[in-house]
Amino acid sequence: MFQRLDLVPPDPEPEGERTTADSPGPPFDPALKPDPKSVQVVQNMAKDLAAAQKPEWLYLCNIVGTGLLTFHASAKDKPVVLLFTTPLAALDYIGVTKITAQVNQVQFEAVPEMAGKWLAAGAGSLALNRCPRCPVILSVPLGVIADKERFAMVWAVRRATQLYFGQRAVRQFMTTKDNAARKSALELIRDHVDCSVPYAYEFLAFFAHCERDGVAKNAALDRLKQFGPYFANWESKWEISSTETWTRAMAEAMTGLCLSFGMQVNPSSQVT
Repeated sequence: MFQRLDLVPPDPEPEGERTTADSPGPPFDPALKPDPKSVQVVQNMAKDLAAAQKPEWLYLCNIVGTGLLTFHASAKDKPVVLLFTTPLAALDYIGVTKITAQVNQVQFEAVPEMAGKWLAAGAGSLALNRCPRCPVILSVPLGVIADKERFAMVWAVRRATQLYFGQRAVRQFMTTKDNAARKSALELIRDHVDCSVPYAYEFLAFFAHCERDGVAKNAALDRLKQFGPYFANWESKWEISSTETWTRAMAEAMTGLCLSFGMQVNPSSQVT
């Protein structure tokens, strides 16, 4: 039922720094402690999301003739079922990890019941939107997912975290005057926060066009094709020779980028 996917683990710790049962490891770095205000913002967002309408579908990857694609951190760990909140997130995962798989959808409400079957098949936990570019994974035991209310909250917390970091990246993009920093914010959204936002690719294509970077521009345009005809013809929509055309496209992209992460026009509603 499961197809194992082993990625290269992080480099081992130096012998003198290795953590053992008698050596709990280096002291906790206070700089890594989450900001209480940020935690409260995410918690409040999650409560609101959990109380609102849930998504209808989630997405998983299947290897034809083999079964559900899962992740193994090590040989001693049970498989982690990988679920994604959008089909583009699933496509991004299999694209980065260079595996051949198809994306299938599953009803959101059906996942808790399916968790029992995954447990019986040997899986141990589930991860939503695992980042294929990061060496870490945040998973939740399938025993927790089997409870519909708990699963809804797991989804809500994951989505709230995504919205929070997306809002911060958008604010960086909007407020900085340094183009390198602006592109960095867009690349953070593309690679780590939410690859399913077409407006980020539109702006990346615009920066690449201005810098005459054909490779970066074509990469952004290829990704835009995934979002349908409206975004596929970037050259026409962002006709640089027409000030009226590209300023309208820029205004639309800026508005869409904000709305993608729940940001309103009123600055007081944005995350700081």
